Amino acid sequence: MKTKEEIIKAYKLLRHNLQEPPSSKYFYKQSRISHTTLGRIYGQNPFSKLMEECGDAPRSFFVPKSDFDSILEDYGLLIRKLGRPPVLADWNQSGGVNSSVINRSHNTKWTEMPDKFLEFAISKDEWHDVVVLLSSFKKSSFIKSNNDNGPDLNIQFEEIYLIKSGKYYKIGKTKDFGLRGYQFKILLPEKPELVHKFKTDDPFGIEKYWHNRFANKRKNGEWFDLDNNDIKAFKMRKDFM
Repeated sequence: MKTKEEIIKAYKLLRHNLQEPPSSKYFYKQSRISHTTLGRIYGQNPFSKLMEECGDAPRSFFVPKSDFDSILEDYGLLIRKLGRPPVLADWNQSGGVNSSVINRSHNTKWTEMPDKFLEFAISKDEWHDVVVLLSSFKKSSFIKSNNDNGPDLNIQFEEIYLIKSGKYYKIGKTKDFGLRGYQFKILLPEKPELVHKFKTDDPFGIEKYWHNRFANKRKNGEWFDLDNNDIKAFKMRKDFM
């Protein structure tokens, strides 16, 4: 069994490597010292007592204040990676700052993050693609009528599609993919293959977004030379219904 001195040494080593006090979960995992072992030495709330002995405030009171701009940048990068706004599970899996910390330290709820990001990024050219993407989701997702009794049935949806013919891919929009697909079969020398399609109420904006995103891969008109990562990103987009 570990001695008290060995436990303190293990804690201080982890603190030095992290440049901040480790969490109890991280400490137990990295040091391989169990909660039971720690309890035999410190009694109740053993990790808090270990922190105090090493000169740190107990974890329940230790909440490092993160730079909010850095949090928003991480949020934007995750949107760019996913091709959609992240849900909380995405954020947690990516290692983002805990949402409760964001709420306490920056007075921002998780549901407010899209608006906060837009305020932060709207005037920054490097975030233009993410702003367009996020704005399209805010506009198109879960559209309600003025009395909030359900979807506005007057909204007109079109489909954004990705097809492959030969080695190239076409990104376009249509109100009737069945008819459009039939036209392609007649016009194209090689049989077209549907890769993915989804519905949106902003076909011009969404089509323009994808054309701009793959602008450096454009061959002619709406035809692009895409790789597997490009296709994977496009296929992440789902219907806005």
